[in-house]
Amino acid sequence: MASNGRLYVLLLLMSVVLGTQFPASKLVVDTMDPLSLTAFRMALGVVVAVAAIAIRGRWDVRAFRSPHSWALGGLLAMVYLLLNLGIERTTASKTALLLNVSVVYVAIFMVVFFRERATPSKTAGILASLGGLVVLSSEPTLIGYTTA
Repeated sequence: MASNGRLYVLLLLMSVVLGTQFPASKLVVDTMDPLSLTAFRMALGVVVAVAAIAIRGRWDVRAFRSPHSWALGGLLAMVYLLLNLGIERTTASKTALLLNVSVVYVAIFMVVFFRERATPSKTAGILASLGGLVVLSSEPTLIGYTTA
């Protein structure tokens, strides 16, 4: 069992890595096409994940036989491809904002597809998040807001 201090250090490290992915991608996408960048990121991720699993002694080849593992891997690759295509056309901060608002989309999908109860506080949170998204991704003008 890991100590709380070690967990906090790992959490901080993960936050730094995930937080810098958008500016780093924006820099790299100017010199590398989005598909190549996605392939590189996926290959690097596989190398790091396999090394981490092997070091911890938790290697289980059955995971590679599961079609679900391959489907999730393909879905993740598609997400990063779309992210890299989008970051090519907008700022890193707007890309990060749009990607990280996926938590709100999950809440909406849970209500729509899984019939989860939409409590007043959940509805207020979703509406506030979507309103904030519109404000932050728009450019202010004298008349009102227009999409940037």
